[in-house]
Amino acid sequence: MSVSGIQPTTIYNKSSISNPQTPPTTQINQLTQESGGDNSVNTDPVQSTSSYVFDSSKITQELRDAALGPLSSSSYWSIKLENWTSNFVVKQAYLRDQIIKNTDGEEQKKQLQRFDYESELYVDWIANVASNSITDIMNGDARVIFNEIESEREKFLENFTPIFNKEGLKQQFVDMIHAEQELFSQSKPNDAEWDKILTSGGVGLEQLEKKLKTEMLNQQAGDSVSFDKLNYRDLVGTFNAFKMGSYGLSTIGSTELIFPRIGLDQAMVGLYLANTSMSSFVKNKITETLDRAVDNKIKIQNFQDAMWSLRLGSGGKERFSFNQPLTDELRLKVERYMKSDDYKASPSQIIQEQLAKLSTINSKLFVQNFLNLQQQVKQSLLSGPEILGDVGKDKKVAFADSITRGYTDDWNKFIDYLSIDESAKKDYYVPTRIGDTLDVKV
Repeated sequence: MSVSGIQPTTIYNKSSISNPQTPPTTQINQLTQESGGDNSVNTDPVQSTSSYVFDSSKITQELRDAALGPLSSSSYWSIKLENWTSNFVVKQAYLRDQIIKNTDGEEQKKQLQRFDYESELYVDWIANVASNSITDIMNGDARVIFNEIESEREKFLENFTPIFNKEGLKQQFVDMIHAEQELFSQSKPNDAEWDKILTSGGVGLEQLEKKLKTEMLNQQAGDSVSFDKLNYRDLVGTFNAFKMGSYGLSTIGSTELIFPRIGLDQAMVGLYLANTSMSSFVKNKITETLDRAVDNKIKIQNFQDAMWSLRLGSGGKERFSFNQPLTDELRLKVERYMKSDDYKASPSQIIQEQLAKLSTINSKLFVQNFLNLQQQVKQSLLSGPEILGDVGKDKKVAFADSITRGYTDDWNKFIDYLSIDESAKKDYYVPTRIGDTLDVKV
């Protein structure tokens, strides 16, 4: 299969973060710039045009690290927002009091003024990243869902009502972080205990982060009934669910690669929602909107597969380019082909549907079902159209093994991520080397 000129084996993910440790250099008016609908984020939160310029001090760097820390993870989908913000809030308070402890007079006033300014920049930036990271997928109109085919996205938008306003959601995240800062300022340890933390290099901050998360949750009353005003529990849960559910949807490439990944993501979201205390309203809306996004992705992916097959099946007689506008004439031609006996849909869609149901399977039967589906994934990859080209059996098997191992590794990381009893987790862990032992004919 080819997508917009991309060869069958090509795969890329639009929500990945490229080198988040790049020093900040962009202009301040770019801080809150929208992502343009492609799930990209600006990873340069602090600007250089202000009178308060970041220097290379330890405190400055540690504040920056607290803000960007989760983005350096290779598993960006697995960020827990409550961990991200609580770490930032506690570390920010610790660093600010380090300035107070070690400076005085005009120097202290200058240092605090700069630090507070930069701290607020990071609050705004974290909220911006959190909002941009999920709104397009949550609303179901991200360009990557439609494989960058703008005409298909425009057609969808004709009858589309977005769930989230991006700026409104961003403000909810800003307000949430400010509420955490206020709560922590009221619940910090007494002076002696806090001074011990300050003089020990921050020993004990992790316990304070855990306490802060618990206190934020305990402040909640009732369930959220609108996405315009989510409580802490539902706001962080919504972010977490849509990060783990967006990987496959944000990927462009081979159907044999994308569909199983989408199913795996759906299983993760399903199991996550089943083990959180979020409101039923929010859980149902998350499931509904992800299902809609998946339907759109599958529809356009199958359509492009059909375009590819139609051209190959006609010996190249069909004169169209995969980059050309999708005209009504071309659409009708492909749709007629998809209804004909000559059209064969990819078996990977069935795999996607079965993987998505894993979250509802009895935990005692989970591993065997997962392994059976891994075998189907491998068979699909090996029999897919021109996967890796004519490179020989060994390389094809090695490629398929690497994909199934990747799914297994991601799944096990997800189980570690879940807040469930350790004894229950054992039923969900999958043997990590199973991809090498699957018996699949080539």
